[in-house]
Amino acid sequence: MAATTTEAAEDVHDEDQAATGGTGRPDPSPPAGIGLTVALLAVGVLAVAWRIDSFLQWSWFQDDWSYLERAHELAFWDFVTLNYNGHLMPLQFAAVWLLERLAPLDFTVAIMVPVALFALGLLGWSRLLLDLFGRRWRVLPLVAILALSPVWVPMNLWWAASLQSYGLFCALGWTLALAVRWMGEGRRRYLALSWLAFALGVLWWEKSLLIAVPLAVLCTVAPNAVVGPDRALLPVLRRAAPLLGGVAVIGALGSWAYLQATRIPVPGQPAFSDDRTAAGALEFVRTSLSSTIVPSTLGGPWVGIESGQSGLPVPSSTLSWVYLQLVVVAVVWLLVVRRRGWGAVLLVASTAVLAWGLVFFSNRYEVVGLLSATDARYSAEIVPLVVLALGFAASSTVAERRRRLAAFRLPAPRRVPAATAGILATLLVVNSALITSNRMVDAASANSPKGWSDAFTTTMRDADGAAVADGAAPPQVIFSALFGRDGDLSRMSSPLGVHARWNAFSTDLRMVDDGGHLVPAAVQRGTGSATGPIPGCGYLVKRDEWTFVPMQTPVFAWYWGVSIPYFSQTGGTMILETKKGTRTIDVPPGVGTLDGVVIDELNYLRLSMRDGGPTCVDNISIGAVVPRDGAP
Repeated sequence: MAATTTEAAEDVHDEDQAATGGTGRPDPSPPAGIGLTVALLAVGVLAVAWRIDSFLQWSWFQDDWSYLERAHELAFWDFVTLNYNGHLMPLQFAAVWLLERLAPLDFTVAIMVPVALFALGLLGWSRLLLDLFGRRWRVLPLVAILALSPVWVPMNLWWAASLQSYGLFCALGWTLALAVRWMGEGRRRYLALSWLAFALGVLWWEKSLLIAVPLAVLCTVAPNAVVGPDRALLPVLRRAAPLLGGVAVIGALGSWAYLQATRIPVPGQPAFSDDRTAAGALEFVRTSLSSTIVPSTLGGPWVGIESGQSGLPVPSSTLSWVYLQLVVVAVVWLLVVRRRGWGAVLLVASTAVLAWGLVFFSNRYEVVGLLSATDARYSAEIVPLVVLALGFAASSTVAERRRRLAAFRLPAPRRVPAATAGILATLLVVNSALITSNRMVDAASANSPKGWSDAFTTTMRDADGAAVADGAAPPQVIFSALFGRDGDLSRMSSPLGVHARWNAFSTDLRMVDDGGHLVPAAVQRGTGSATGPIPGCGYLVKRDEWTFVPMQTPVFAWYWGVSIPYFSQTGGTMILETKKGTRTIDVPPGVGTLDGVVIDELNYLRLSMRDGGPTCVDNISIGAVVPRDGAP
């Protein structure tokens, strides 16, 4: 009974201390009321609305087409276990497979998945920050910086990248938020839910295995942020043990599945060289910090914004050094001023070293080199941890206030000037982030694939039964040199289920023009056949006999348009033979021109009628397929 009374008295005393900041004086930042909730919701709505708007200025791009083509071609299990360029993403690919079945090539529907992931992730990070620092207005700028950072812009312009990065963002936020609840309260449901969040993240994208690193740091190295600084280390480790043990088991299973799925190398991947050096690694870290992490956290500015399409702009050398000095100041502040701030430094540094190391020692670095340090996709999971570290630098946690330990070693500044400075700094960062992000989207929109992709998906829905010339999409839509056959129009339209007659010969050949529209096509003569030996006929093609038609100038293997003028009284079926095989062509009776595409080197053609009467052909043209109005 006495023990119970004592515990109750201690609880009341702790509550009083928490209300006064642990000093007996009024807390300089008392808990916020409903106003904070409204403000957080406003930031979330703004961020989601801006994200939807920027998404809709874009369309299917690069890997998006590869995702959807394979989702259409492969059975469910084969697709979700696919080794895609060294990645294993079963849950993500399950969502893609379902989208391809329910709303094929409907971009507006598809973007709702990454938007929902971002919104859910922002909710998880907000929950984490509120649990750590309490319902105080100082949480609002952290959420605003996180929600509006320009680091997310390239993901808004690349659907496949947004699925990966926003999925990791969501899993990381909720895993940490639920882990903090478990460490602070010890309720088993938070333990199970934290395991579940981590497992779903790993199933979404294997890179979510990295979540184990900041989770371990937060729960063991920096436990004062979670359970209070005067707790003995051993009880803290006992609380963390089941959490980290479960994460280790899930991580081991995920790693085994990843190694099994990717044990066979993907054909065409560049060979890895072992010429990495310590100087190269330091330069990678320096560039990542000064060109990506710091300006993404501060909302910029960068000097010149050429495009937000993939990588982030590179700041000037002067700004680069300024940003590096800011990193030094922030680290010194955490190590010297903030009590036990080295835990926050380690939280960011350990994750950054591992994340950047995966890029530095990868085939991606072989292809693009130091430019990978400015690619937002490779630092998107680090920026939220930097924001969390900023929270540790600027505020004591709920656990620290409850345990009556002053958050700072230096005297606290006067409340009003500090609050005013904080508000002004937050407004400056948020304003810079919005301006920078909009400038990046505007710059990228000049090369947006939206117009072409929207026209292509719309007009191809009406192409059933039409003869259409195949070819490569424009480079702003997909780099065919990099993606190979994934950039062929025939494959790109396959998710629509359209049964076009690709490259077939017809008197009404169609093609996709530079704007993505399906238009009448013609063959622009580059070379052609020699004059036929029969006056008034040229070459007479008979049934069950081969007629040899030589070309004036042989051409190499390519997507060649072939135009065959003909005359036939009865019509029939013609057989066209080249070096690589034969094609059948339906010949209507009368006079006309049959246009089609042959993928081969053309030194000659051999023609024969399988059925029908004799047919005269002459003046066969070979060249590029162009819109009919553009033909000479």
